[in-house]
Formats: sequence, C-alpha cells, structure tokens
Amino acid sequence: MAKFEIKDGVGIIPEGTEEIGMSAFQNCTELTNLVIPDSVTEIRMQAFSGCSSLKNIVIPDSVTRIGDRVFEGCTGLSSIVVSKGNEVYDSRDNCNAIIETASNKLICGCKSTIIPDSVEIIESSAFRGCTDLAEIVIPNSVKEIACYAFVNFTGLTNLTIPESVTKLGSHAFENCTNLKSVVILGKLKKIDRETFGGCSSLETVTLPGGIGNIHETLFNSVKEDENGRYYMVFCKTLKTIYVPLKKAEYYKKRLPEFLHAFIVEQ
Repeated sequence: MAKFEIKDGVGIIPEGTEEIGMSAFQNCTELTNLVIPDSVTEIRMQAFSGCSSLKNIVIPDSVTRIGDRVFEGCTGLSSIVVSKGNEVYDSRDNCNAIIETASNKLICGCKSTIIPDSVEIIESSAFRGCTDLAEIVIPNSVKEIACYAFVNFTGLTNLTIPESVTKLGSHAFENCTNLKSVVILGKLKKIDRETFGGCSSLETVTLPGGIGNIHETLFNSVKEDENGRYYMVFCKTLKTIYVPLKKAEYYKKRLPEFLHAFIVEQ
C-alpha cells in the first residue's frame, strides 16, 4: 500500500497512484484538504474515516470504485463533488453526496447533503456518524434505507419516512440520541432489528398498518457487558406509539414492553 504524507494540513497523494488503500488516512485529524490525482481508480474502505478536519473532497473522473464508510466520522466535511466526467458516480443537483449513477444509490453523504428526488437507495453507512447534520428530508423516490445508514446521526430530532420506502434495514437509525419523533408513512414489508435502538430521546412513533413483519427489538439495543454477556436495553423515553386500529393487537404482541405507550387511532 502506498504511503502518503500530510504537510500543513494537505494530504499528498503522488501522481501515478492507482489506489487509496483501506484506512490510508484514518483518524488523521490534521488533514484539512487534499487533491486526488486522476490516476486513482479505487478508494478503499474507511480511507478517510475519522478525518474530522477534512472540509471538502473532489472525486475525479478516474475513480470507479469506492469502498464502505470512506468518510465516516468526517464531521467537518461540508462539500463532496464528483467530477462531471465520472461515468460511475455523480453528485447531481449539487447534493454534496456521492451517488452511484446506474443504481441511483446514495453511498456517501455529509453534513451539507440534500438528498435528490431521484435517489432510490440510501446505502449502508451512508450517513454513519454524521453528527452535524441537524435534519434530513428523505424524498419520495427512496425505496430502501439500508442497515446502519444513519447510525450515530446525533443531530437528527424529527424523522418522516415516506410512503415510497418498502425496506428499512437493521440499525438504520441506531443511536440517533436526539431523535424525538418518528413518522413512518411507508408501505414497509419489514422493519428489522434495532432500527431505532439506542434512540434515548425518542418520545412518539407513528407506525403504518401494512407491515408484515416487525422485529421485537425495533426500539431496543443489544449491548455487551464487560464479561462478554449480552443484554437488552429498552427505550424508556417512548411515550406514545400511534397505530391503526386494525393493527393494534399485532403490534401489542410484537412490542410487549411498550404496551403502556400505545394510543390506537380510530
């Protein structure tokens, strides 16, 4: 793997470099800026994770492969631009995100991201650890929110999931500790485990009637103690769960810890 330098906050990637390796700049908090040369074709997993001072990034035309969690924990990142000649990725509509063009999949966002209404999938860990983004609007084009997509998104306070969303992955909004209100309008077939686990400020949730399968740990987190034993942490702040009348009994059976919170809509 190539060795890179940082001088006066600028990351130095030599011309001719074809790959930015896994964790190449991980936790380099002094990194504020860098230029990726046109020779680079791949940016591997967590290449810039934890670079909290990095402010902007330009993805050149040459990059055809980007790994997972590349900018995780880059809390200062406010500008992501994909060069217009790139045939695999784009940042359409000045969205400050990286979108896989063929699949309309948003793979990486930052604190200034506005999700375009052409995006169909929000990829796993796309906004992981994005602590400074206060709110996010999920457009009606989105069909799937993958696992860990918004985990540790501590700036989020209110969330509406539109009707277009049919799949919501496990841990998708886990540890969004300032999230207070969730409204799910979607025609979800399934809500997976710990989707809202660790959301320690959550007070009200509105659930739709068409969910075929809801995991009993939806609002809980599974934790591990110092002896390696696992235990369940319940969401104690949840006061109200709004559900359709015809689905009340179903939800009560699936979420018995929260019977005190149910309000059935007529």
